[in-house]
Amino acid sequence: MGKSKIDWCDNVWNPVWGCKTGCPFCYARKFAKRFGKSKARVELHHLYPYTFVEYKKRGILAELARSLQNFELNWLESNFVSKFPKTPKRIFVGSMSDIYWWGIEWVERVLEKIKKYPQHRFLFLTKFPQVYKKYSFPKNCWLGATAIIDDEVLACKNCLERSKLQNLNNIRFLSIEPIQEKISEDFAYYSPDWVIVGMETGNRRGKIVPPKEWITDIVYFCKRRRIPIFLKENITNIYTDLKIYKEFPDEK
Repeated sequence: MGKSKIDWCDNVWNPVWGCKTGCPFCYARKFAKRFGKSKARVELHHLYPYTFVEYKKRGILAELARSLQNFELNWLESNFVSKFPKTPKRIFVGSMSDIYWWGIEWVERVLEKIKKYPQHRFLFLTKFPQVYKKYSFPKNCWLGATAIIDDEVLACKNCLERSKLQNLNNIRFLSIEPIQEKISEDFAYYSPDWVIVGMETGNRRGKIVPPKEWITDIVYFCKRRRIPIFLKENITNIYTDLKIYKEFPDEK
């Protein structure tokens, strides 16, 4: 459990590390390349505290480090058992993965632990929100979908709407990040419980800096429908004259 630099949550919890989606803007893959080896040492020391040197000699450390650095799917028991804060927090589950790719037993273990901490809010975010129909989530789980272009936004909002049959009382939200084109008003008619908007970070060649009107249009759509909106700092730092919205949804 770590404190988060993501401005819409307090902590991140990563019982699973790795993803198969292959998003071109993925910050987590870069993070994995940099810190996979040190994370492998932590994981093996947790699992085998008395035989760690032997496992290092046998190449187990190198193999796990390679897997983590290559962003392959791994369950990390050392992360799963980490302690949660005592005071209520917004905890992002899976900043280093996407729940869509998790094994069923991984999801079940995570949801069982979440049930024991009703004081917290656990936020999930996926490129494939159809996954939410497969499980029954505790009420303190917020189910999010992430999209970057208009067609994806509409597809995600439709999936979130259909998932209500399985998880009626959960907060549902859209994360439009990194926004890559003008977004139509259609998503707002579904009225998600919350909308996050952010732009791409880093210095990638061809990086799109969204025109201000892309952002102001979304704000206007949300305000018309009374949808709470959260503009990430990477937008408000660029457009300093833009009103700062850091809103959160009301609990159901």
